[in-house]
Amino acid sequence: MILKALWNAAFHPGKPLLDKRLPPFENTPSAVPYTLTDGPQSHYPQLLAPQLGTPITRPSRGSSYKRGVGDMWVAVQVEALQLNGFHDDLSLNVAGHRFEPDLAYIDAERGIFIDIEVDEPYTMGRCVPTHTIGNDDQRNHHFTQAGWTVLRFSERQCIETPKSVLRTVADVVRQMDPTAEMPEALADVAPVEPDPRWDHDSARQLAQQRYRDPYLEQHVPLYKFFNQFY
Repeated sequence: MILKALWNAAFHPGKPLLDKRLPPFENTPSAVPYTLTDGPQSHYPQLLAPQLGTPITRPSRGSSYKRGVGDMWVAVQVEALQLNGFHDDLSLNVAGHRFEPDLAYIDAERGIFIDIEVDEPYTMGRCVPTHTIGNDDQRNHHFTQAGWTVLRFSERQCIETPKSVLRTVADVVRQMDPTAEMPEALADVAPVEPDPRWDHDSARQLAQQRYRDPYLEQHVPLYKFFNQFY
């Protein structure tokens, strides 16, 4: 199943890996119904929450499907575990800008909309530093102003411990609404371990060390082959 999903992601990049259907938004909360505190900002996962009562911007289907290896790998695990509520083909318009979550978790009945981002320290090919501290602040702000919680993970967390990443998402959902059930497939999984964030200089050092290659080659089947598509 995992190899099939990777194959589809590479050779059918215009198709979503996850559920194509959006839940109905009628008679669901139109504003944030929960109170959640931002998490520590020095490491991943990075949690940023909207204010109670913030109007929720509903997403629409359709995205550019510019997948990173990490979000594709998490999506593959979602599919394998048959988890509900996750999407990889959404976009939303905020303040005149179009944004596409790497992944999204939606429980419309509870008013829960989570933007799940997967951050790598540098790009493939040219090894340009990316997602450095402060670089995504404006994007995060737009999402929280739209009533979405932002939950950022490092690529390494997503590749090495994808089930723990999904368990952490489930834990955040239960912080928002304690009546939400823990998925059975994640009940015995530990939350993800913290991973330090990086500034521009440390990202350059990681690029020089080819930091990403060992964990991608170890955990992602046929990574060297699929790398040509990114």
